[in-house]
Amino acid sequence: MLNESQRVGFKLHNLLVWEKNNCTPSQFYMKNCEYVLFLRKGKAKWINDIGGSKTVHQFNNIIGSKTHPCEKPVELLKFYIANSSNMGDVVFDPFIGTGSTMVAAKELGRQYFGFELETPYFDVATNKLLDIVDK
Repeated sequence: MLNESQRVGFKLHNLLVWEKNNCTPSQFYMKNCEYVLFLRKGKAKWINDIGGSKTVHQFNNIIGSKTHPCEKPVELLKFYIANSSNMGDVVFDPFIGTGSTMVAAKELGRQYFGFELETPYFDVATNKLLDIVDK
């Protein structure tokens, strides 16, 4: 993913770690973290909380009623988006899945766009967006 992102003009700003407060046991090593590429296009800009932001962030994982196997908690995404952008900025998600990033961006007053190839996941994301717009 990083190679493709760089090939189309994105630059790696930082590698972030989502440490899951809760994870499910596995016959191998438990996957208690995921890595997040913090990418940018254009000129670098400072994050909003320059005094207190580290590269490891602890949030609960979604266990049970996921709408996608790799679904991320909206609160995690809101944390990243709020600290890395301003009202009206554009958030890009190249793998929308069922729309958690889209929901977080919308709730924070950001513009967003992205892609999803799988029609069933796209439909779930579309319904989530319609629910937010209706509110």
